[in-house]
Amino acid sequence: MGFSQDQELEADAQGQRLAIDAGYDPAAAAALFSRLAARFHVGSRPPATTPAGEVAQAVGEAIGAYFRTHPPSQERIR
Repeated sequence: MGFSQDQELEADAQGQRLAIDAGYDPAAAAALFSRLAARFHVGSRPPATTPAGEVAQAVGEAIGAYFRTHPPSQERIR
């Protein structure tokens, strides 16, 4: 496993500070993460329609969250 999500958020913040110091638009990072979320349809999964589907979706999300090192795009945008 790589870094923790907190470490990744700190790296995002440090990168943004460096970009601002270099004269780049401070809103550019949030715009990039918004475009990535839209491109990869983050958060656009339709809700489950059966109890078994709800369980499968919850288990899939839990497993994915366990192995995810980067925070969700919406959190990075914020």
